[in-house]
Amino acid sequence: MTEAKERGELLPHVVPAETARLLVGAWTGVRLVTESLPGRGLPREVSNLYALILPGIAAPGILATLEVSPFRAERLLVEARVRAAPVN
Repeated sequence: MTEAKERGELLPHVVPAETARLLVGAWTGVRLVTESLPGRGLPREVSNLYALILPGIAAPGILATLEVSPFRAERLLVEARVRAAPVN
C-alpha cells in the first residue's frame, strides 16, 4: 500500500496502513463466511470484495488496469506453465 501510494496509484485520501488493516479484516471475514456457507467459492467472494473496495482506493488510471477476476490465479498458473514448457 505504501509503495502504491508513493507511485500515485492510490486516491489522495487513502492512508496505506489504515487501508491495509481494513483489507486484511475484510478478507478474513470473507474467508470465514465462505468456509461456513455451502456453495461459496473463496476466489469469487474475494473477487467481489476487491471489485467493491478498489474503486474507493485506486486511482482511476490504475483501476482500469486491475484484474479482479476469480479466475486470475488459474490463468496466471497456466501462462506460467506455458512459458516454462520446453520449446521443441
